[in-house]
Amino acid sequence: MITPLIHRALTREDLARLVAEIGRLDQSEARAAEEAVQAGAVDSVLDSPVALDAVRGRGGAPAAVPLSILWYVPVRAALRARGVSDVELADYTATLPVVFANWRAVRTVARGETGIGVWWRYVTSLPDGTVAQAEGATDVAALALWWAGCFPEWVSRRMAGRGMLRAYVTFAAQALALAARILGPNGPLWARAAGHADVLTRRREVYHEQRDPSPGDAPSPSPPPPAAAEGAPSIHDLERANRLQQLPPVDQVDRALFVDRMLGGDGTGEVASWARAEFDVSVAATAEAVELVLRAASLEKRMRFERSGALTVSYRWDPTAFPADAFFCTEISVSRELDLDLTPVAFATVSRSERGFEETVQGYAYTPRWPARAGEARLTLVQPT
Repeated sequence: MITPLIHRALTREDLARLVAEIGRLDQSEARAAEEAVQAGAVDSVLDSPVALDAVRGRGGAPAAVPLSILWYVPVRAALRARGVSDVELADYTATLPVVFANWRAVRTVARGETGIGVWWRYVTSLPDGTVAQAEGATDVAALALWWAGCFPEWVSRRMAGRGMLRAYVTFAAQALALAARILGPNGPLWARAAGHADVLTRRREVYHEQRDPSPGDAPSPSPPPPAAAEGAPSIHDLERANRLQQLPPVDQVDRALFVDRMLGGDGTGEVASWARAEFDVSVAATAEAVELVLRAASLEKRMRFERSGALTVSYRWDPTAFPADAFFCTEISVSRELDLDLTPVAFATVSRSERGFEETVQGYAYTPRWPARAGEARLTLVQPT
């Protein structure tokens, strides 16, 4: 697991190189910085404006300082400018790119390869079902999200277009789900959330199509195979019996948390859908919460993650853009029932085994809704006590 390491890894030689870079700008500031280092006031040096100027370098070239300082000083300055004074948070934030930049998987991506194969081989090389494997899975998930979130243009341009961004996010979800299964119900909140969101999207399978059309027949389990002449069913009888009489339902879009739609007054037809919409995303962080602001055509969506574990999702839209009797709704698909004041709808997949077709409940969908004329909606999920 990645933990803050900038302060733990700093050496006197590292600090001496920073002081030398400061001296290139101002000798008096360099002498003051050297005295502060000798007195043990390292943070006062790292937080100083002249250190930031020195690290930024001259003529666009970065300063000749260790990678840890090269990342930490600007990150710390940016957080302080936004009122976030937590040193450990700055240390951890700067640690991520330092670790990733020294990881072979990052160099793989930088060469224009997806990196997903390398990451997954790393996870599977760890002992199955161990905490080490769970921590490894969370690390590669963070790496995938880091690349997709920080360098989306690079990922799209160097690889398989915008579809690769979805692949990175999907890979991260799978890795977090693995960690959730290993850590179990007593794991951290993020792991339990990933476990709840680990649901299958219902898709059409080849064996679904192998059926004898019977218009008007209601769906029913496979009938018992007819007996052959010698009293035992033939292989053809068994195959014929192992067919669906009606195609099972499939999902038109991937199941996930907070899939947003506008429905007509009767609650069935879609007036608008943001399930596949591309959102412009911005991030705001404070010491108490991180908020994602997503904007797409006619919809603003905010997801606020509190330090306490609460998640608040709020929406705004133009009510005049939709029919007066329409309803805005968001579909929350989870792998197990939640303690919500809503009635869930179970969804199942149909698989085939040697015993015939089997229906398995894969999860539950909760769909809160609000009148379109309201123009806004809000819901909050809290961590159980």
